[in-house]
Amino acid sequence: MNTILFDYNIKSFLPLTFTRPIAELRVGIFTIKEKWNHYFNKISIKTEAYLSDKFPIKTINNNLWINAQVLPNSAIVKEIKNLKDNQVLMKDDLPIAFLGKQYDYFSLHKKQIESNVSVLKNIYDIFLQNESEIKEDFEIITKGRVSQELSE
Repeated sequence: MNTILFDYNIKSFLPLTFTRPIAELRVGIFTIKEKWNHYFNKISIKTEAYLSDKFPIKTINNNLWINAQVLPNSAIVKEIKNLKDNQVLMKDDLPIAFLGKQYDYFSLHKKQIESNVSVLKNIYDIFLQNESEIKEDFEIITKGRVSQELSE
């Protein structure tokens, strides 16, 4: 499935988002886009017009649109994969994800998210979430690996 991370509230992340979309911000070890790449293939970004040459969007007839402010985990990914047509997954008034050809979720049936989800709302949330995201990213990197014991 073609997955698109969309910028929702880019002004809350200025000045960092003057030069890159929210999905390219690093939270923990990985960028937000790299985190979503662990769950979905072929990710592109819908961002501000002045950034779209550097970060082009790729659309097809049926796209999965995910809010770039959402930090992925297995529970939220499961809910996203169970999305139906004409449904938008919401956390209160914030769109989390929806299926569609275009970026248009306003007329879709709203379904409140059931799982616990981490959402970056302001620039300082990057730093508040950093510790827990480093731990989660480290688990992803080291899963299935064996480390050499340290000598004293």
